[in-house]
Amino acid sequence: MTTGAARERQASTIAHQASSGIASPSNRGSGDGAKFLAFLKTELIPFIETHYSADPSRRALMGSSLGGLFALYAMFTEPKLFSGYVAASPAVTYANRGAFATESAYARDHTELPAKLFVAVGDQEPLAAPVRELIDTLRRRNYRGLTFESRIIEGERHSGNKPEAFNRGLRFLFRTK
Repeated sequence: MTTGAARERQASTIAHQASSGIASPSNRGSGDGAKFLAFLKTELIPFIETHYSADPSRRALMGSSLGGLFALYAMFTEPKLFSGYVAASPAVTYANRGAFATESAYARDHTELPAKLFVAVGDQEPLAAPVRELIDTLRRRNYRGLTFESRIIEGERHSGNKPEAFNRGLRFLFRTK
């Protein structure tokens, strides 16, 4: 197991490259989402849950832009690792629409997706139309077990939607019925 500063350097390096499992020719070193997800699963989560009072049934993964893309990748790769996912302005067009390829591959083999997902995008950003397309795709798939909510945030662009997206996403993930 990696320790201290070495763990931080490893996490920083992997996180920079981890946006999805799909490499983009325009971003050398990208496509290491699998490595980052493995780091979260085998090192970071066990460390946190060993040293802190954490409830494994309430794990959440949130990200914006490439981080939102990684949240989607993680959900389609290991849906039960986290109970909920928030993808704010996920960069779904990155790596030739890699998020759509990942979702399509998942759909070929699965009709169930045991997760909660909140997706948000600003209506003034270039990702608005592609994220809406992803939202529509997920609604059409009608995955069993997926609790899904989305929000188009009026008047916001790529960076400005984060406060509302994360606030609403957290409330969605952790609200009690």
